[in-house]
Amino acid sequence: MVKDFYHTGFVVKDLEKSMTYYRDTMGLQLLRQGESVSSPDRPSPVGFSHAHLKMAFLSLGNGHNLELIQYIDPESPEEGGFRPNDQGATHVAFFTKDVDGYVAEMSQKGLTFPGTVNHRTDENGKVVRKIVYSQDPDGNWLEFIEPVIQWETDPPPEGGPLAAFFHTGFVVKDIEESVKFYRDSMGLNLVRRVDNGPAQGLSSSGIQGAHLLAAFFSISPDHPGHQIELIQYLYPEGDDRHLDRHVLGATHLCFFVEDVDEFASTMAPKGLDFLTDPVTLERGDMVIKVAYARDPDGNWLEFIQHVSGPLPSSTAS
Repeated sequence: MVKDFYHTGFVVKDLEKSMTYYRDTMGLQLLRQGESVSSPDRPSPVGFSHAHLKMAFLSLGNGHNLELIQYIDPESPEEGGFRPNDQGATHVAFFTKDVDGYVAEMSQKGLTFPGTVNHRTDENGKVVRKIVYSQDPDGNWLEFIEPVIQWETDPPPEGGPLAAFFHTGFVVKDIEESVKFYRDSMGLNLVRRVDNGPAQGLSSSGIQGAHLLAAFFSISPDHPGHQIELIQYLYPEGDDRHLDRHVLGATHLCFFVEDVDEFASTMAPKGLDFLTDPVTLERGDMVIKVAYARDPDGNWLEFIQHVSGPLPSSTAS
């Protein structure tokens, strides 16, 4: 059983540089840093016979975390950037108080904005959302959303310019098939479906005339926290550019589960491709069991079972 979302991970070139950017420039809180070294007799959940990586976890204090990962060995190969409509492209969305002001400020601090701020309206033409896409200095896609009209599932407008994480987005090939998988096989709660487009001019992702379908999922109807967004671009269709787990630009979404062995045995016949059997890892006083997998679209997912010790939460060190 899936219990909760835990974090979204970005593979970056220089951990110190990226960590400093997200902490000092974007205002996220650094929770902790870590290092992991595996070998044939100490297996890695990411499927390499030997893997050495460094990571840092950052938060906005609303439960979801951002994990930055640098692969020391095997070193990440250089990779060209995704277009936002390519299958395999992933983004993390934030709620922000003033998206126009945020764009003006962050354009001077390393974020690039390929599109313009788009206004989403209701059936009466009233603006309910202001949305824009961006790329961080590593080329990872970010989305910033100003909830002009607050919905029940929106976080309260508190804190700094970035109020909270909102969702992690995957670009998929066939949204109907992907909705069935995440709803019927994974057991997530379908929150809503959206038909965006065709855009009049540049879309929020910077694509002229983009037309896309989206579906949002939460863990359960009574658990309105972080969400996953599935996106199919009807126009323009993107290329299939899923990346290996250690390539720059690769991303993953991590879940907590009750029993990772049982989950893996149940989900493997339903389309999840697990790299290895679940691996037990010691993190100081904490013990977890971890398994990496790919969904039917090729998106990377991670599943963690807390075995003992302090919970790997925003209070962990």
